[in-house]
Amino acid sequence: MKNIRKYGYPFGPNEWIFHISIGSVPRNKYEEIWRKAQKFNLTKTWKVNGVGAYVDFGEDGFRLFRKYKF
Repeated sequence: MKNIRKYGYPFGPNEWIFHISIGSVPRNKYEEIWRKAQKFNLTKTWKVNGVGAYVDFGEDGFRLFRKYKF
């Protein structure tokens, strides 16, 4: 929780690993977010070697639900 309060995510900068998050957004923000996403440089490639699924417990923070390695 300390990292979430301080940095906005459950990991501190020393533990940070590049990742992609897939989630949902409020309907009323979708168009705005989609317009901004269209400006991303999608020509980069990277290797995905695993996926982690986290559960949001609100003020109690995020917890790893399951991890899948490829």
